[in-house]
Formats: sequence, C-alpha cells, structure tokens
Amino acid sequence: MALYTLHRRYLPNGTFSTLSGPDGQLRCHMLERPWRNNAPFVSCVPPGRYRLLPNHSPKFGAGYRLESANLGVGHSRGLRTHILIHPANRVDELSGCLAPGRDFGVSQGRWAVVESRAAFDALMAEWAGQDHELEISL
Repeated sequence: MALYTLHRRYLPNGTFSTLSGPDGQLRCHMLERPWRNNAPFVSCVPPGRYRLLPNHSPKFGAGYRLESANLGVGHSRGLRTHILIHPANRVDELSGCLAPGRDFGVSQGRWAVVESRAAFDALMAEWAGQDHELEISL
C-alpha cells in the first residue's frame, strides 16, 4: 500500500492542492471545495490520513473513495460518505469530492484544474485498482 501526499492551499473560492507520489514526485494537481468545517457536500475533507479504496460510482464509474472513520469520512451512518476522486474542472462541479487536473487554470471565468480526465486516467492507471493511503497536509 503506497502513501500519496496532498499539500493544500486554502483559498476562499476553493482548495487547490498538489498530489505527490510515494517517490515525492508531483502526480497532479487537485481541486476541492473551500473549507466549511467538514460539512457534507460543501466542504473539502479535513487534513489527516485516509485510505484510498477502489470504488464504483453509478454516476462516475470506476474510481476511488476516501475513508477515515476517525476523521468523519466513510460509509457508516453519521459520517460523510461518498468522498470520491473523479474528473471535474471547477469547484461548482464538486459536492465534497476531489478532482485531479494536469495544471491549474481558468474555466468559465473561475479558477479550476485543467485536463481533469487525463489526470484522472493517469492516476487510475498508476493505482491499478489497489488500496493506497493519502496524507492531506498544509
């Protein structure tokens, strides 16, 4: 199980991060909603360590989900659920999930990640359906 690291920058209009692999090399950029006290659908997830688990979503298909019971993210009642990594370019396309991108840019006049599908496909190929861990830090 490999450990990936997400280094964040919190801004009023979104959370903009870089994802590094176990070797410390940049894999992609990530976009999330702004921090809103871990509120479902409107907040990025709290910093900490998560399990990255293969997932199949009816809406997004094959991908990954985050789980960490001690951080309030998982599949149990009372926790935030369905925190996915899936393609998206803008914050308004996310409901508490994470979107990979090849770079940061602008889409429809808003800060965004660009080439999200390509970055997502590269992550899926690298992760190859295996469980991994994600450490989210500042």
